[in-house]
Amino acid sequence: MQVRGMVYGQAYQSGLNNPLAKDIIFIQGYTPYIEWKELEKDEVAINIDYTTEAGVVRRVRVTKGATIVSLPGYKQLTEVAYQTQHLPEQNALDTFVAQRQIIPFLTLYANHTSKNIIEKSGLVNRVISQSSAGIHPDVEYTKLQFENGSGATFSLFALRLDMSKGNTSLTTLMPDNATQFGLQTVKTMAERRDAAGGKIIAAVNADFFDWSPVAGRPWGPVVVEEAVVKNFMKEGTGVTSYFGVKKDGSLAIDWTSSLSAADYNSFSNMTGGGTNLLYLRGVPQVYNDVVREPRTMIGYTSDKKVYLVLVDGRQPGYSVGMTIDELIAVMTSLGIYSATNLDGGGSSTMVLKNNEGAFEVVNRYSDVSPRAVANAIAIKLK
Repeated sequence: MQVRGMVYGQAYQSGLNNPLAKDIIFIQGYTPYIEWKELEKDEVAINIDYTTEAGVVRRVRVTKGATIVSLPGYKQLTEVAYQTQHLPEQNALDTFVAQRQIIPFLTLYANHTSKNIIEKSGLVNRVISQSSAGIHPDVEYTKLQFENGSGATFSLFALRLDMSKGNTSLTTLMPDNATQFGLQTVKTMAERRDAAGGKIIAAVNADFFDWSPVAGRPWGPVVVEEAVVKNFMKEGTGVTSYFGVKKDGSLAIDWTSSLSAADYNSFSNMTGGGTNLLYLRGVPQVYNDVVREPRTMIGYTSDKKVYLVLVDGRQPGYSVGMTIDELIAVMTSLGIYSATNLDGGGSSTMVLKNNEGAFEVVNRYSDVSPRAVANAIAIKLK
């Protein structure tokens, strides 16, 4: 009796490839893991070898139907190696292994915000420093300093707020916790609202504003805790944007020209956002600008993750600021659905409530002292 079969050898093995990792998630304080695409065709497993903090080489495996593998105890700045096992046919006697692939020297990121900006913005050539702090279970603070390919330095501060859990929200601040136009620092506005029971934990500056004839009159609309303070735009500014939280909890960023007079009553809080819209319903805008300045921006994802991002500027060697298109690159890396550029320059200010309950400015403002501004956007606890 004759038995027929297929013989696989060196020619077959030389054509084997390792799949690329879909994402590598190495975040400080969490067990590192690698996400893979599902194994296909003759791929039966991926063997992954890494070094633990005890100096021991450990192997974990990705098998059919699995896409995520954890690397508990991974020693930072050591190589991770992997090889894919292939079975040419279901009844084949042997498996074949692709050539060993190396993922070199993985570094832990401070958090997902830092990781996304570093990996996906296209702006980061070298990371100088990164840090993260959870100022509330639903609010994460990030500080990131980096150089681009030309050696320019950027210092960026970000707050990531998860509103989907219903524990936090955003509110508009005005001077002295009132609704009259005026000028006051973001820190003082946060302190006044918090002292009145507002439960404020962080804030950034908001709209552009006039110095005269009415000092502190914002360019765009203002709604404070359902009170419509201003529903018209500054003349001569062209089309301006806005950010708002509606009474039903939904978020909105758009051009103010899209609003009717009646629409303002549907918002619980709103501020203007200037003339540079960054993202609108998943579509990035393009400005082709070249001027770098201190900037403040706000945006949100489709699943109600809000980002308040500030970039210091006008301080070579520490931070040069960003163009509008560079802001858009940052928001793109964070998966933003809609975003707008707020007032910048000397107005750019971010304040956080520290562990002692006091508010402090965390960025390095470009004016001699923190600038008094017209209004601010604050994170509040419900």
